[in-house]
Amino acid sequence: MKRVKKSVGTQADLASKVDITKVHSSYFSKKLNLKCFVDVGLKPINRKLPQKINYVDFGGGPGVLAGYVSEWLVGHNHQVTTSVADANPVFLYEAKKRGLKTKLCNIHSCQFANLDLITMRAVLHYNQRGEQLGILKNAVQSLRMGGWFIHQVSSGTEINCRLRSEIVNLTELSRAGTGKYHWTSIKETLELHQNAGFLSVKLAGYASPAAWSPEEQWKRFNGQKLLEAKKQNNQRIIKNIEKRKRLYLAKANGLCAVYLKKYGKRDTGVERLSNGQYRIHYQYPIFVCQK
Repeated sequence: MKRVKKSVGTQADLASKVDITKVHSSYFSKKLNLKCFVDVGLKPINRKLPQKINYVDFGGGPGVLAGYVSEWLVGHNHQVTTSVADANPVFLYEAKKRGLKTKLCNIHSCQFANLDLITMRAVLHYNQRGEQLGILKNAVQSLRMGGWFIHQVSSGTEINCRLRSEIVNLTELSRAGTGKYHWTSIKETLELHQNAGFLSVKLAGYASPAAWSPEEQWKRFNGQKLLEAKKQNNQRIIKNIEKRKRLYLAKANGLCAVYLKKYGKRDTGVERLSNGQYRIHYQYPIFVCQK
């Protein structure tokens, strides 16, 4: 199999055998959220798109979004050639089963030319801070002049993004790439698009918001490990995982408490639950950019 440099987020998903269609209460596979992406980002520019469209979904994983966007475009009298670019071969296998073309590559460096349309959804934070601008520059280079980039970003206030980054970067979470995750605020994300070289950058609106708890992050990246250890009755590994969980949750919930007290619910997005745990709400702005 072709060796491809993987983002820290892709490494984490592969190591933990994550099914991206099921995380965050199946956010990424719900038709309501797919429709929202199209309504906010695609529908307003539909008449500006050519009849024949060469389209790639950057970091598109199993092809859920690419398939939905393609069907919508075909239903609106376009001929579409669709590809999914991703560094996760497990996800791309699912995209192929959907009948989509795939390209195993890192979206920071994958080579395309003269594309009419690129989409990207909740991918930027999978990559280290120093690589995020490069991904957007690669999108610019991959588009034809006048081509479009529709980008839904996991974002929020600077405080909200800083808190989520701190929690996911805790070493006790044991997520591949620990220490390298960076969520971008709405302001920072807007500036990244402008600095990448797009001639037009517009915050078109928002997709449905989402939320996660420190407990959910733990389950995503350690649940499979614990299950396998229990199947093997490996008490040493089980005790180690449970110890890490206690330490992680103490630190993560401690961060939530400190941020909530210092900055308040509005800026942090933090909700204190009745059981004493916390849940962090965040936004999904959609940027529509043109080369």
